[in-house]
Amino acid sequence: MSDALRNAVNTKETNQNRKVSPTVPILNPSAEKTVKFGVEPIQDRQELTRQAQPKKNEETLKLPNEKWMESQQTVQSQPQPAQINKIKRDIIKVPPPNLVKKNPSMPKGKTGANRNVWMGLVAVFLVGATAIAYFTFDFSFPAKNLESKPVINTPSNLPNTFKNSIGMEFVKIPSGTFVMGSPTNEWQRDKSESPQREVSVGYEFYLGKFEVIQEEYQKIMGTNPSTFKDCPRCPVENVNWSDAKEFIAKLNAKNDGYEYRLPNEAEWEHAARAGTVTPFSIGDGNNLSSDLANFDGRNPFRDAPKGRYLERTTTVGSYPPNPFGLYDMNGNVWEWCEDIYQENYNGLSTDGSANLSLGNANARILRGGSWINIGNGLRSAVRLGLPPANRLSYNGFRVAVIIK
Repeated sequence: MSDALRNAVNTKETNQNRKVSPTVPILNPSAEKTVKFGVEPIQDRQELTRQAQPKKNEETLKLPNEKWMESQQTVQSQPQPAQINKIKRDIIKVPPPNLVKKNPSMPKGKTGANRNVWMGLVAVFLVGATAIAYFTFDFSFPAKNLESKPVINTPSNLPNTFKNSIGMEFVKIPSGTFVMGSPTNEWQRDKSESPQREVSVGYEFYLGKFEVIQEEYQKIMGTNPSTFKDCPRCPVENVNWSDAKEFIAKLNAKNDGYEYRLPNEAEWEHAARAGTVTPFSIGDGNNLSSDLANFDGRNPFRDAPKGRYLERTTTVGSYPPNPFGLYDMNGNVWEWCEDIYQENYNGLSTDGSANLSLGNANARILRGGSWINIGNGLRSAVRLGLPPANRLSYNGFRVAVIIK
């Protein structure tokens, strides 16, 4: 008798003495041996069918063959997934060897035990494959489908418009390169708009959809210095450069999640042109009447018909917006910018940054024209420099928001 068979006999007799349950669990969480798909590879098919020969005149098959014993050890050692406690463990009941009768219809050396061995192996394979498929489908795929990804705010996914805590509305301005200044053949141009050069604003930012209005200024500053006080939604005016800066400082002190500042001159013209190269970004671009903006319509630009002159500010948003969705970039009130005024563009940066060093430090830039100007004064390229302490009924401002 071989050593493996002798060990099997000893194991059988010990189990019978201890009355061990004949059931064999298919899945064993505590097993140490790993068998892929629940079935150990068959090395020798002849060895699988080899069995112990029964003694003469013996009525029962006392022992299974050696390979059958090894297969049962393999089944018992099959590993378990971490989630095995979620699935009902099936078991295959195997009759005790001493109850398996010889089958007289089978050839010598063949018994029903061999058939049971093959059926057991097939069952092991099917149950193991089913468990693998179950865990693959039930846990792997849904986990991937339900995985949540954080949304990161970047300039590309920020909204095109937003409203802050006091109701100020802002429009996102795209980055881009534009030609700043006016060409030499533009009608009624000024030499301060020269020389023309390409400027790149390499970042997106927000700009006020409207000029700062009186009710917004009142909320932040607690006062309204405007000359035309009877109109809460008219632009605040009679404010100087320092007043505008103080308003922005107090707005930032609210800590509402935004960083406010005055626009610089390049940002302002980039937003005013909105991709155009004509004198205006509203109407047909080459003519301006009082139907398009608040100015002295008795003196329109070029071929536009004469119109009305209101002699005061009007409610913001009363005229058509430019292609970026900004209102009153031409007319109503002049708008303070961050920059120091220089009489031309010589030596100024082309990266869209503010000029804080060259020119007359006692003058700051204003852009856009106002209700008091004729049509020529509302062109996109027009520049004005005034002392930062000046308060006039046609000077106001709008606010920019930095995108970080």
